[in-house]
Amino acid sequence: GFKNSSIANTYSAVYLALSAFFDVSIPRNEGTYRSVRIIAPEGSIVNARPPAPMTMNTVFVAHEIVHALWRALAQADPARACAGWGKTMHGHVAGHKADGSTWVMYQWHAMGTPGATAERDGFAQMGHLITLGGLDLPNLEFHEQMYPVRYLRHEMRSDAAGAGARRGGSGVIYEADVLEPCIWSFRAEGLDTPSGYGICGGRDGAVGLEWVRPHDAVADGGEFIPPKYGVRRLGPARMIAHTPGGGGWGDPLDRDPQLVLRDVRDGVLSVQAALRDYAVVLGGDDRSVDVAATGAARRARRDVAGGER
Repeated sequence: GFKNSSIANTYSAVYLALSAFFDVSIPRNEGTYRSVRIIAPEGSIVNARPPAPMTMNTVFVAHEIVHALWRALAQADPARACAGWGKTMHGHVAGHKADGSTWVMYQWHAMGTPGATAERDGFAQMGHLITLGGLDLPNLEFHEQMYPVRYLRHEMRSDAAGAGARRGGSGVIYEADVLEPCIWSFRAEGLDTPSGYGICGGRDGAVGLEWVRPHDAVADGGEFIPPKYGVRRLGPARMIAHTPGGGGWGDPLDRDPQLVLRDVRDGVLSVQAALRDYAVVLGGDDRSVDVAATGAARRARRDVAGGER
């Protein structure tokens, strides 16, 4: 896909990234941003000029700019650092109603996932990074009334959150049947490589996964992994997405074992991942923490880590 940004979009992304680091007492306004100097040479990817394509630069390229600034700022003030958000991987579908009018549906429910901060875990799922949560996800039942779609699954993904003292968002498992022939538009930045990077000792969130399964394999071919960018006309088909996990903040061995237990109970974390990522040993019923065994496991992990330095 296109990787160019207009100068206006670059300024907006820079200000958004800085806003996440400001103290709450500092106003987010023109007077504050006046002190920021942005160097963006004309003709570069952050100050593209016509005829350079800039489609959706407010979403995808802005995400890259924000991440770049967050990584840099984390070195100056780790306590305010923001772990990476899993990148978006939702597609769009469009078709025609019986009266000839056009409908367009964004598959918002396959959105990316926030990373953690020192203050809290990442949310399980949220709107685009560029909105910092200001974009709500629509109601599933409402979507089914508005569009020819039937939702099969929309639930938190297990073992996808980046481990940390504060873990990243879990991501979701999304399955939906599009019931009529339509045009699919793909834009999936969250595939192939982890995008929710860990910070301050936290770990990366899981990579995103996605499949499209046409209902008529003869006419439309079998199941396929959609491209990161592309358009394809299909008959009725199912979209399956495991959205990326958000990055973790801080050393996973510093996470409260009771929070790890809560995640196991909620299905966000498996018993195996609790031990592997957090050195938390659960009791025989998997509903309590073995405090002594957990303490011993964490001391052993720290001893090994210290010896490898």
